[in-house]
Amino acid sequence: AESFGVSDDGKTILIGGDGSGGLWLGRAAKKVRWTKVAPRPGMRDDPSEDDEDIDALHGALSPDGKLVSYGWQDGSGHWVDRIGDDLSLTRWGLVGTVSDTPYNTMFVPASDHVISNSRHMQSGVTVCASVKSIRGLEEYADVPKGALHTDEYLRAYGMTLLPVGAAKTKKPVLWIGWAGWSHAAPLAGGKPVFTHFFGSTLNGFDYDPVTKRAAVASASNMLHVLDPSAAAEEGREKGYLPRREIFRWIFWDTLEKPIRW
Repeated sequence: AESFGVSDDGKTILIGGDGSGGLWLGRAAKKVRWTKVAPRPGMRDDPSEDDEDIDALHGALSPDGKLVSYGWQDGSGHWVDRIGDDLSLTRWGLVGTVSDTPYNTMFVPASDHVISNSRHMQSGVTVCASVKSIRGLEEYADVPKGALHTDEYLRAYGMTLLPVGAAKTKKPVLWIGWAGWSHAAPLAGGKPVFTHFFGSTLNGFDYDPVTKRAAVASASNMLHVLDPSAAAEEGREKGYLPRREIFRWIFWDTLEKPIRW
C-alpha cells in the first residue's frame, strides 16, 4: 500500500493508494466496516474522465480519526473530508497546490493542521494549513491565508514531524525525505535545522515520542534508526549537521534473514 495510517485510539485505519485498488477507511466495531475514500464517483469535474483511473493516489488519516486528507496526480490540491461515526465522508475543504501536483500529505499530532506537499518535476513545495482555515474551500482554491510555507525545495517521498525539543529546537521541525537525502525544516519555514544524506530514495519517516527516536526507510531496503537530537559520530557525517544513526536493519533478499547493523 502507498498509504497507511492508524488513529491514536487504534479503532480507525487508512490503507491503500496508487495501484492498490483505491484508498480505504476501516473501523473496528462488532464487524469491521469499510468506506472507499477514493476514487469515488464525482471526484473530477470532467465527465469524460474515469474516476477509477487516477494516478499517484495517496492519503493520510488524522491522529484523532476524525479527518482524512488525500490527493492524486491531476488533482487541484489535497481534499480533506470529515469522517462520521458511521464512516460516512463529508467534504470539509481543500489545501490548494503551490506546485503542480499533490504528492504527499499528513496531519500534525494534534489533528488541527494538515501538511500538504505538491511537486513540479523533481522539486516541490510544502505548506502547513490549519484545518479551520480550509473549511469550505473548493476546486482550484489557493493555499489558505495564514498557511505556513515550510519548505520550497523538496518533493516529499516521506516526512515526519519532530516535536519541540526532538531536534533541540524550540519549534516543531518537519523532516522531509527525497531521492537520497533529506532535510529538517522548521514548520514555520526558514533555514533547515539539519540535512542528512542516506544514499537512496527515502520512502518512509516516523518519530516515536516515547523512545525519542526516528525511523527512516529507504529504497535500498534498509531501515535506519536515528537520534534526531544528537549529531552524527565523527567520521560518519554526510550533510549539514546530520543526525546520529544508532543502528539499521537490512532487509536484502540475498540474506537468510534481516540483520541489524
